[in-house]
Amino acid sequence: MAAFSTTKDLKATYNTDNILRNGTPKDIHVELMLTKLSQMSLSRYFKMELLNTYDLETEHAKFEEKIEKVNHLLRIPLQLEKFLTFAFILALDSFLFMVTLLPVRIVIVVRSLWRWAVSRGSGAAGAVGDSRVLQPAQICDVIRLLLTVVCCCSLQWIDLAFLYHQVRGQNVLKVYIMYNMLDVADRLFSTLGQDVLDTVFWAATSQLSRTHRTHRDKLQILSQFALASAYIFAHSIVILLEATTLSVAFNSHNKSLLIVMMSNNFAELKGTVFKKFDKSNLYQLTCSDVRERLHLLILLCVVSIRNLREMNWDAEYLAELVPELILVMLSEILVDWVKHCFIAKFNEIPADVYSEYAVSLALDMLMSKRKNAVSEHCDMVARKMGHNPIPLICVLHKTFQQILFADSWTMLQSALLWFPVALGIKALTSIYILRASCAIISDHRSGSEATQSNASASAPPSPQKAPQSAPHFTSASLEMLNNSEQGSAPLFTQNSTVDLIELHPHDKGDTPPSAQVTRLPQTCYEVETIEASQSDDELVRQTTNSPDSHMKAE
Repeated sequence: MAAFSTTKDLKATYNTDNILRNGTPKDIHVELMLTKLSQMSLSRYFKMELLNTYDLETEHAKFEEKIEKVNHLLRIPLQLEKFLTFAFILALDSFLFMVTLLPVRIVIVVRSLWRWAVSRGSGAAGAVGDSRVLQPAQICDVIRLLLTVVCCCSLQWIDLAFLYHQVRGQNVLKVYIMYNMLDVADRLFSTLGQDVLDTVFWAATSQLSRTHRTHRDKLQILSQFALASAYIFAHSIVILLEATTLSVAFNSHNKSLLIVMMSNNFAELKGTVFKKFDKSNLYQLTCSDVRERLHLLILLCVVSIRNLREMNWDAEYLAELVPELILVMLSEILVDWVKHCFIAKFNEIPADVYSEYAVSLALDMLMSKRKNAVSEHCDMVARKMGHNPIPLICVLHKTFQQILFADSWTMLQSALLWFPVALGIKALTSIYILRASCAIISDHRSGSEATQSNASASAPPSPQKAPQSAPHFTSASLEMLNNSEQGSAPLFTQNSTVDLIELHPHDKGDTPPSAQVTRLPQTCYEVETIEASQSDDELVRQTTNSPDSHMKAE
């Protein structure tokens, strides 16, 4: 892969050793050139400038390298959109999980509690005394529902019309500054949100699983729940203010405020393009772009529903509104393309890195579907992308309740009517994500095998017996998924490293010397495979000495 930096070209151009050696001219032609240039006249100058010729064929390798750089740069938007599309559908699936499958799972939890209460009341408590009433996943589902209900009830005291007129009464500069502040606050809350929820989940599952709980344990659970409720309420307020500010921008005179707010996307280039990025930092930035796109789409939906409701669902106003919505989304996409292209150019990052990011998300998605998975897939999405769907659900509930429905009973009836549609969309997105994840991992495995075969074919013959290459780690992951019904132990723990050892099809016993040991950190996007050319003792020693260390990028 050709480097984007021109440092090598500058060193080759300004290397004085090519001209001088020990202080004297190295070539006689250089001395003649210096003599002619020192005696330059006006006529010779114009003749030299007008009739000067050069041949690009002498720098054939250099220009071929530049062509490769340009072609590589043009590939980045396509590779970026492939990853963003897959990650966007994954984030949308996490959002749909909260509004479709979570209520169904709560019904299952209620049924389990009812059976436990009936069995305990009938004197059969000894049969269930040694088992948990609720599983950890069910406890987390109950906490999600309680946090959503508490936040939705807290937002009932906020009047959207009052917020709208308060924002509309400010001048353009104040509204622009307010929108920038809200955008920064939204990003900060997004990075903090899942950590707060994880503390609540851990406190609840660890304390409720104990037989004897003290008052301190109960106070700890209540304090963590109160902190999470305060976070979700504050984040929901920020998103509501963002939606209100966007609504004011769309309704402003001659759309001047909307153009000013769109220019904020281009101001983002200044803060990112000229900074140093590695693959890990670029992965975080790309996941943040996915979250921003989903948030922007939901905000535009809220603004459109609010404005159409005020205009009595006028079709002419909708025809005027759609081009503006498309313009806002296109500006966001264009800024992402330019940002990632120049980040890759200045930091010498290949376009294939987005395929590695997709492999990381696909592997996490498949691991979350195992029987003994350590995390729900929506929590995995929240940790990697900073996408927490609970504040968005609270904002949509507040918007629909105050704008579209007169009372809660009408809203409940509409929700029951639209629930099968949302459930069908959720099922389709989940099936697509699972199939796409398997395809991404299979393509990555095929590419790795092709690269290894090409490298082995081009390598010079060696007198020593070369170690056989084993399949990539993804096949081992799929094999573990197939065997997950047998009650295997969880693969991932927080900040842990997993050693996946895969055998050849003809090997059924101990680990062969030709196996590959892949250490896969949970929070890292890349996977580094160590060829097992050493002995088994060396592999075990390498694995046990650094169990929590992250692998460096290739």
